[in-house]
Amino acid sequence: MSLLRFDPAGAFVPLREDGDASNGDDSRSGASGEISPSCLRAQIEQLEPVRHQLTNHSDQRVRSGLDRPERLLIEYEALRERSELGRVFRVANRLHDHLDAVGVIGSPECLLAPDALMRACCEPFHNELSRSARGSKPRMYFASSGIDNDAVEGLLRRLNQEFAANESDHHSPEDRYALIPIDFYEGDRSGSVATDVFLRQGVDQLARSLGEADARWLTKLIVPILHERSGLSKIATEIDCSERFVTPCESTVGASRSDPLDTAIMMGGPFGVYSAATLLPAAFLGLDCIQFLLGASAMNDHFIQSPLQDNMVLQYVGLQRLLESRRGLRDRMLVYWNPSLGGIGRWHQEWMSRVLDPTVRTSTRLQHGAAWTEGWIETEGLGTTSVDRSGTPSLAVTQLIVESVRTDPIEMTRAGANVAGDIAGDFAAASPTDTTALSASTGSTSSKKKKKKPAEAATPVIPNLMQSAIGRSRAALRRGRIPAVELILPEVNTHLLGQLFQFWWLCSAVEREGDTGVYASGVHNTAV
Repeated sequence: MSLLRFDPAGAFVPLREDGDASNGDDSRSGASGEISPSCLRAQIEQLEPVRHQLTNHSDQRVRSGLDRPERLLIEYEALRERSELGRVFRVANRLHDHLDAVGVIGSPECLLAPDALMRACCEPFHNELSRSARGSKPRMYFASSGIDNDAVEGLLRRLNQEFAANESDHHSPEDRYALIPIDFYEGDRSGSVATDVFLRQGVDQLARSLGEADARWLTKLIVPILHERSGLSKIATEIDCSERFVTPCESTVGASRSDPLDTAIMMGGPFGVYSAATLLPAAFLGLDCIQFLLGASAMNDHFIQSPLQDNMVLQYVGLQRLLESRRGLRDRMLVYWNPSLGGIGRWHQEWMSRVLDPTVRTSTRLQHGAAWTEGWIETEGLGTTSVDRSGTPSLAVTQLIVESVRTDPIEMTRAGANVAGDIAGDFAAASPTDTTALSASTGSTSSKKKKKKPAEAATPVIPNLMQSAIGRSRAALRRGRIPAVELILPEVNTHLLGQLFQFWWLCSAVEREGDTGVYASGVHNTAV
C-alpha cells in the first residue's frame, strides 16, 4: 500500500512581490525572514530528540498510547473473537442480514470519526440507495443531541419509517434497525444525560416496532459503547444487552481525571477514532477496519523509521514552527477539494481546536475552484487579526488533495469545458498529443521527419477541471504570498485515511513535546 505524500514546496514563498527577503523590518510581529529548504532541514534536526521521546525503549515502535492501532491488531491476531476488534466484527456480521438501518447517538465528538469514514468511503448518497444497491449494508444515521426535540423526533421517525409503512410484516430486515449509544467521556455529565434521554425514547419505539419479536431482538439491536461509570450502564443492564463495549477508566494511565480534555481524547485515540465507537459503525458499513488500522500503523512506522529529510510528520511540524517564528503566522486553514472529505475536515478542526493554544485559530474550507480572490478573507470571516498591514492573510494553508477518482471519469464537451472555466485550453496545453512539446523534449525537429497529421486532442473529463483548478489555486496562493503545503492522497480508501488520522495525531504529539504552543495535557491516548 502506498503512503500519503507531503509537499512543502508551497511554504517557500517570498515575503515580497519582488522576491526579496525581509531584512528584519517585516510588519508581522516576530518575523525575521523567508523560509528555505535549508531552514527546514535545520528545524527538522532540532526535532529529532522529540521523535526519540515518542518511541519506546527499543526505538522500534511509538510509545504506549500512540501505538493504539498496533495493539488492536496484535490483540485480534492473538484472541480473535475475544478481542475488541473481533467482537466488533462478530456484532456487525451477525446483524448484517437482519436489519436495514443503524442509528448512532452520542456527543458530537464521539460521532466525528465514524461520520467522516462513512462520508469518505461510502457512496455519496448511500442512505438514499435501495437495499440491493447498498449491497445489503444498512443505512447509517448520526444524531448528537438528546436535548433537541426536533433532532430526537426526526431520527426516530426516520428509523421507524419502513415499519410504519409495512405494519403487516414485523419480521422483515427492512423493518428492523439497531441503535448504538456512545458514552465514553467520563467527565461529560451533560452529554451522558442527553444520550440517555435519546436512547430511552429509541428503546421504547424499537420495542413497539418489534412486536412479538421484542424478546428475541431487542437485546441484540442495542449495542452500547460506554466507559465503566457511564450513566447509560443502568439502561443497558435493564435491557440486558447481549453485547456492550466498556472502556475501563483505569486504562487512562497517567491521565488527570479532573481535566475533561484529558478524558475526552483518551478513549481509543483522538475522539475515539481507534475505538469501537468508530470501528463498529464502519464494520456495519462493510468498510475495511483492518486496513484502516494497518494504515495508521504504517504511518507510525514511517515516523519512527524514515530518515529525517523524508519524515512527513517532522517536516510538517518543522514548517509550522518556522512559519510562526520567522513570519509570525499562527492561524491555520485546512482546504479540501473533495466534498466527501468534509467529515475529515470537521474532525481535524475540532481536534486542532482542542490541542492547540487557544490563541491559534483554525478553520476548514471546501474549495470548489481557484477563487483565491481579495474577497475570500471576508468570506471566511477571518477578520483583521488574520491580515497583515499589506493585506496579506497571516495564516498558513494546508491543502488536502486526492489524485484519483473511484468512478469512471465523465467526459465533457468542449463547450461545457469552456463554460466551466476555460479548462479546454489548459487541458490541451498539457495533453500528450501536443507535438511541439513532444519534439522539444526529445530534441527532434520537424525538418528531419515527415510531418504527420496532428492527433485529435483527448476529450476533457471532469477530473481535469479539478486538476486545473488546483494548479491555478497554487499559483494564486503564491502570488498572494500565502504559504500553502499539501497533503496528497493517491486515492481515498481506509488504509490511506488511517494514515491521515495518525499523521495528525503524531503531529500534535510532536508539537506538544517540542513546545510549539500545544496544550501539554491534551494530546496522548494512553488507553491500551
